Amino acid sequence: MSYRILLGVVLISLMLTTACSHKPVRTYPAGTMGTSMRVSHGQIIAIETVTVEGQASIVGTLGGAAVGNSVGRTMGGGSGQRVAGAVGAVAGAVAGRAVEQAATSREAVEIIVRLDSGRTISIVQEDEQMLRPGDRVRVLQGRRTSRVIPV
Repeated sequence: MSYRILLGVVLISLMLTTACSHKPVRTYPAGTMGTSMRVSHGQIIAIETVTVEGQASIVGTLGGAAVGNSVGRTMGGGSGQRVAGAVGAVAGAVAGRAVEQAATSREAVEIIVRLDSGRTISIVQEDEQMLRPGDRVRVLQGRRTSRVIPV
C-alpha cells in the first residue's frame, strides 16, 4: 500500500512543478545581472517552434528506483521477492529518468534574424515576446547567452 502513496506523491509533485512553471515577460537568469551584452538590431526573417530537451537528474532516477523496488517486492515470495524488487528498481530507475526528462522538456522558438550588418543568426529562446517574421528586433549577445527582444 505504501508504494501507491509514494507513487501518488511523485505524480502530484510532477504535476505541481509543471503547473507552476509560468514565467513573466522578460525574465532573465540571475547570472545576467551586472553583465554586459553586445547589442545589435535586425529583422526577423523566420520563426519555428522547437522542443528544448528536458533535464534528467538523480531525483527522477532514484524516485523511479524506489517506486520500482516497492512494486517489484510485492510480487513473488522469499528470494524471488528480492529479485523482483531489484528488477523493479532497475526498470523504475530507467522509467523515472525518462519521466523527469519528459516533464522538464519545453517548447521554445528558433528565431532567424538578419542583422543590420548583413549577418544572419539563429537564436533559440522561450516564446515569451510573441515575435513574428518581419518584426524589427534588438539582439542581446553575451558570452554564453543571446536574446531577441522587440525594439
